[in-house]
Amino acid sequence: SPESYNKKQRFPFSLHHNVRYDMLDALVEYHGEKSASSYIENLIIREWEKMQRKIKQWDIRKDDF
Repeated sequence: SPESYNKKQRFPFSLHHNVRYDMLDALVEYHGEKSASSYIENLIIREWEKMQRKIKQWDIRKDDF
């Protein structure tokens, strides 16, 4: 994978169409996904689950007060 991805586990996405697709293809390959749509779907699910955990932790802390 590109060095810039390994540093922070993310790419700085460019607005240029070809660069976005090249980076997406690299991410699909790096994560061993079947397709770009599969990668994006799994990414959305992971981020949703992460947000839900944060909300749950926030609710637990809020109840402590």
